[in-house]
Amino acid sequence: MPRTIEQILVDDGIPNGIRLDVGGQTHHARARLSPSTITPGLIDHKEVDPSAIKYAFEEKREFAAATQDRMDRGTLAHLALLQPEKLTSHVAVWYGGKRAGAEWNEFEAENAKKLIIKRDDYDAVMASVAKLRFNKEINELLSDGDAEVEMLTKEGRIYCSGQVDFVSRDRCRIVDLKTTDAGISEKSLEYTIRDLRYREKMSAYARWYSRETGREVEQCWNLFLRLKEPVAIVANKFTTQALEWGWMRMQAALDAVDHCLDNGWPIYFKSDIADVAQWELDDDDTEAVTYGD
Repeated sequence: MPRTIEQILVDDGIPNGIRLDVGGQTHHARARLSPSTITPGLIDHKEVDPSAIKYAFEEKREFAAATQDRMDRGTLAHLALLQPEKLTSHVAVWYGGKRAGAEWNEFEAENAKKLIIKRDDYDAVMASVAKLRFNKEINELLSDGDAEVEMLTKEGRIYCSGQVDFVSRDRCRIVDLKTTDAGISEKSLEYTIRDLRYREKMSAYARWYSRETGREVEQCWNLFLRLKEPVAIVANKFTTQALEWGWMRMQAALDAVDHCLDNGWPIYFKSDIADVAQWELDDDDTEAVTYGD
């Protein structure tokens, strides 16, 4: 049965709180508003399109094969780093060629609840993970904690859920792993964090984890992994200002959704101007350049 946005007002019978080791399929199936369905409605300049949030919640996304393969490689890396004991039971490796025909259909049906990944992708990811395991900083960030931590909570009358990759037990540190092919330079990651709304998402995770556990979250990290050779890691720690700003954006989105649940879902409209940037204008104080004798 298709999901409808009105379901986020209905008690699903699952108590709010923290759940450990929750699979991604179980989490994404919950009829609760999550950071992944809220952030599509965030527009630049602090504006919100609540209809985009409704669409993201109700519509099942379909991905092109290449995009799905990239996401699957990321999922495999998460498992291999955080829960290697689950590789055998949760992953099925396809040793065949083209993913079509009777043999593929039978394999897919037999492993419907598993992560199905091509052999070449499996070998490449596992080789990269083996190198990452020797990194001291990664081992420190991902030591003594819980993986696949789900938070079930409520904002006003709206039921919400979130899930992070890892929370340490000692210093209450949240770590979310991100595999990336977009570049690991400071400029590239700054764009990625902004474009994919990682500040906003992390602000919700920290708020909800603290609320449901009573523990103060001390640190929040995005751990960016480049799995392609040469393997690389960038650990980005969120500042307090980034998290406060992120929650301001999320709160605005939740308020907009709450309003629309009672008053309807308008088409986003904005009246703006098209202008010339200052750097494009001629500088009157600069002498004209001449060429020739």
